[in-house]
Amino acid sequence: MNLAQTIDLEEVYSLEPSFADLTDDIYTQIFLQEGAREARFLIDEHEEPLACALLTGTGWKITHFVYRKATLGVLERVEQVGGEIYQENRERYLSAVREYYSCELMKDVTPAVEDITEDRMNLVRDVLKDRWGLGRGEICLDCCCGSGIGSYALRTVGMTPLAYDNDPALLSLGLRQGRLLPESTMWIDATRATLYCTPVPRGLSCMLGEINTFTEVMWRRVVEELISLAEDVIITVGTEREARLVADWGQQRDRSVDLEERPSDPIYERWICQIYR
Repeated sequence: MNLAQTIDLEEVYSLEPSFADLTDDIYTQIFLQEGAREARFLIDEHEEPLACALLTGTGWKITHFVYRKATLGVLERVEQVGGEIYQENRERYLSAVREYYSCELMKDVTPAVEDITEDRMNLVRDVLKDRWGLGRGEICLDCCCGSGIGSYALRTVGMTPLAYDNDPALLSLGLRQGRLLPESTMWIDATRATLYCTPVPRGLSCMLGEINTFTEVMWRRVVEELISLAEDVIITVGTEREARLVADWGQQRDRSVDLEERPSDPIYERWICQIYR
């Protein structure tokens, strides 16, 4: 189901320019300034607001309330134009929103150069099988997913990835190659992941970027966001120093930590950090 179909339309344009903007209340105010001849209001299975669409002079425009509250002004606008109410399952709607923005990203962003080999994909798959075994469809966050090596590996071992990253060129590559799926991919800042994700059993981050004096604070925030969302987390890094830092961040959050060195991969997944309750 695509975004337009959720409110029984052939075409609709999202007011928020990117998925990351869905948390910003400013778009509610912008939305209310639009002239409207017709409205459609979407609620979830618990009758909580999901979105509102207005028929403007340039077509149907929609704003989303999956990560922010609908204001009284929105409800009044729907009543003013005699808007219809539609209902959809929240998770299905979120999938449709992610798909919409992923497709927009692929249209607008030139993909990065291919950065993943089959050997590395097999190595990541082996790490997951060794640590977690085969899954049964459970959701696993793929933090800083890049072009999708983690998501691809997660699906091969029976898990359902929900991926996010802040690099649009890598996301565009992964989506075009099929490693990332549009309905389960988000272009967001990983230091703010708790605004967009709910707690899940597992989380993964394959090869964090280089952790040095200048980037340490940022990567710590990324890791802390991930471990606050997932009960059991696997993070891979390239050096022992980085592995020790990640382990320390986990222990400071009262988590157990296992470290393992895998010399078979001297560059990427050399150190495996498992952080769990």
